[in-house]
Amino acid sequence: MDNLLRYLYNHFRDRLAVSGETGDLLIWGERISNGVRLLGLSFNISSAIRTTRGHGDLLFSCGKHIASKINLPILHIVYPSDLQTNPRATLLIDGQSVIKNDAQRTIQALFGTRQTILGTTKDVNKRTNDVFQDWARDNLPRDYVRNDIDAILLTQTYKPSKLIEVKRSTQVPPTRWTPFTNDARNYYMGNLLAQRAGLDFITLNHANKDIPVDDETTVGIHFIDGVSLNPDRIRSRKTLVNARELVLMFQKQQL
Repeated sequence: MDNLLRYLYNHFRDRLAVSGETGDLLIWGERISNGVRLLGLSFNISSAIRTTRGHGDLLFSCGKHIASKINLPILHIVYPSDLQTNPRATLLIDGQSVIKNDAQRTIQALFGTRQTILGTTKDVNKRTNDVFQDWARDNLPRDYVRNDIDAILLTQTYKPSKLIEVKRSTQVPPTRWTPFTNDARNYYMGNLLAQRAGLDFITLNHANKDIPVDDETTVGIHFIDGVSLNPDRIRSRKTLVNARELVLMFQKQQL
């Protein structure tokens, strides 16, 4: 878990749902001429993970709440660790066992698309540490785009309130860091989802140090006001606080 998210989790516990621990929550979209059309959400988990208790269950619950609010589907996808290498690998999609050769048709049917051009135009030798994302990039429609949701902060009544993106900077300090325009499409999707679901969309930036975040750690809060594509532009307002002030700000807004 990211050190800043761990710090926030220590304060908010079951009111902070974090991706990457026991599952991931993804936003799915489809490229169109003037931007991206939202398709829905998915909760993805490796079959190697034995339980979704904690973050996973909370993430899926948040995803179902958001999807229902914006009238879009949410998929529950369980994938094997050998998805890329095993020709007989199967996925569990919404409780249905699907061989991987049929998975793209199943996913398209659930999202309501019928695209025929599959795979990516990007370097196929470039891999991530996410087996599903690598498989999806090679096998799902070329115009599909996906983005992980890093975390969701809930209100005191356990309703999703803030969509949180976390960025760690290795060279540029939070005092000078701003969202990269190369990430505009991901910000566009996050901002579109947040607007439709009535959530705040913020990016938190902190220095990429292999040490725990403490009360005095500097954090840049970037309130995303709008995102446009072609040309790519991210409009945001920035506030610098320490981690303790960030917690107090969140607590005040949740009253």
